[in-house]
Amino acid sequence: MAHVRTQIRNAIAASLDGLTTTASNVVASRIKPERDFPSLSVYTVDEDNEFETMGSPRGEKRDLEVIIEAHVEAVTGFDDQLDLICQEIEEQLAGDASLKIKNGGLLYDLYLSRTSIDLLKETATPTGIAKLQYFAEYRVYENDLSTVI
Repeated sequence: MAHVRTQIRNAIAASLDGLTTTASNVVASRIKPERDFPSLSVYTVDEDNEFETMGSPRGEKRDLEVIIEAHVEAVTGFDDQLDLICQEIEEQLAGDASLKIKNGGLLYDLYLSRTSIDLLKETATPTGIAKLQYFAEYRVYENDLSTVI
């Protein structure tokens, strides 16, 4: 079975699949294949680990940084379109109880920490981008990184 980090990335991407604005243009990767705008990319960057139990195996609490990038064609009104996509993402993730451990999911907590919006001019098509930084808390044993505890 895949690392829990991979499972979390895929679960969040699946939760965001089918939003009104981005539809099924969602990938669980920072590499964005050529596709129609608007689209979403879900990827992970940093993770902090803390031992919660001693002995063998030790239980770990992990805080994973998950990035969700929204991409739109940079035309008049792209800021408004990015705001709408951010609203859809935030409301979907806040309301998706299936991501939480108490409902059979992977996470103890998932919360938005920061949002940044920018314009990428150096791409073939000028692209508006919103980057949402989430933190996902989960727990594993150090010798079994494919199963949450």
